[in-house]
Amino acid sequence: SGIVRRCTFATNTANNYAAVWAMSGCAFYDCTFICNSNTLSAGAIICSGGNPIISNCAFIANYGDGAIRMEGSVDDSVITGCTFTRNIGREYGGGIRMYRGTIDRCIFSYNTAPFAGGLMVNNSPVIVRNSLFQGNEAVSTGGGVYTWGGGTLENCTIVGNKAPAGGGVSFGSGTTARNLIIYSNSTANYDGSPTLTNSCTTPMPSGTDNTTNEPGFIATGSGYGTNHVAGDYHLVKDSSCRNAGIYLAWMTNAFDLDGKSRINENSVDMGAYEYINKNPGTVCAIR
Repeated sequence: SGIVRRCTFATNTANNYAAVWAMSGCAFYDCTFICNSNTLSAGAIICSGGNPIISNCAFIANYGDGAIRMEGSVDDSVITGCTFTRNIGREYGGGIRMYRGTIDRCIFSYNTAPFAGGLMVNNSPVIVRNSLFQGNEAVSTGGGVYTWGGGTLENCTIVGNKAPAGGGVSFGSGTTARNLIIYSNSTANYDGSPTLTNSCTTPMPSGTDNTTNEPGFIATGSGYGTNHVAGDYHLVKDSSCRNAGIYLAWMTNAFDLDGKSRINENSVDMGAYEYINKNPGTVCAIR
């Protein structure tokens, strides 16, 4: 175990373990992993034990079994505030292949893999919250996310991703899905037979309090997969996703993808970003 801060790992190659192999837990803060490659396992970091923490790190153009592979042998793990851009998955998960832990406030953009362009969830003890998946692409299924082993997705925005099946999300059995926006993906927003709660997607899924209305982004973006032109996925004032989520206990004192309070008005919003009223009215000072 140990702590690594403000380091850059670049152009490392391996035939088994990554640029970094964390065997018994390790913490990485404000690091950059760029153009690392591995023919058998993760390109940047493989964690195989302990309670690893990866915070505010950037993963760019790594190749392997995910830029990060979080093994089931870890006790718990936290990946927060990280960006995953143009990583290439050898088989499963361009950005991350995850067996256990929590992903919070991360951005996955333009990652590719045969299965699960952005994120591969291999097991049910995985929680993904307050994250954005845009422009990721899979050759087979799960352009943005593939929850093969179940897991929990909450308050994520999943747009502009591409795959022949489950362009946005390919849902495995046992997945818990709440407060999601899964919209404008190709060839379909999702596949599988998910039960969604308080989410925005088409076609209308099973579950309660879902909507097929347009999410109401500031800018919708265009195109799919690695050809996606990013939009601005904050919500407009009259968005149908505003105050339309379901409150969950973890939201108290939690933050959205921008680092703003997760609940800003009467209720939580759907998606990764909480609506912030930037023009609350006129303030008059009387002297």
